[in-house]
Amino acid sequence: MDSNWLSPQKLLDNYIGWVVADIHEAKKQLFLAVVYGDVRARCLGNILDPRWFKQFGADDDDRYALPPDVEVSVEDAKRRWSGKSA
Repeated sequence: MDSNWLSPQKLLDNYIGWVVADIHEAKKQLFLAVVYGDVRARCLGNILDPRWFKQFGADDDDRYALPPDVEVSVEDAKRRWSGKSA
């Protein structure tokens, strides 16, 4: 496992959830950060173009869900959410 890239859920649990108290808001912020290119996402080792995510939320019940096979950059997330408080 590459510790520089994590599943969206692990990133939420281990990093973003500590600075954004509401899990729904944290999930929304992560999704939008990926869509706007602030946080890189990859699938099968390939970095995805952020525009790819604008067309959908992966789950109809949760419009901010990222596809389950996507990994997100820990480095980008740390930079994006450093210094924020819950």
